[in-house]
Amino acid sequence: MVVNDPARNELVKVYTAADEMEARMVQELLLNAGIESMLNARVAPGLFPSTWGDLARQDILVFAARAEEAKKIIAEQYEAGEGQ
Repeated sequence: MVVNDPARNELVKVYTAADEMEARMVQELLLNAGIESMLNARVAPGLFPSTWGDLARQDILVFAARAEEAKKIIAEQYEAGEGQ
């Protein structure tokens, strides 16, 4: 029996990237692990590529059900020195 739990469908921020390029790399990392993600930015990605402080930052969002797994994958990648 499948139960539709709205809390599991909630989007949760798992990482804030410094710019669009880093955000896309993190998205690819998550996608390779089978985790779908979305970007949330102050400026639309690709529309006006920005490298100016807070305007460049982009949040990576995933479904709550996969948030802990996504955070772990990102942390492991950055601890290994491969994400920077």
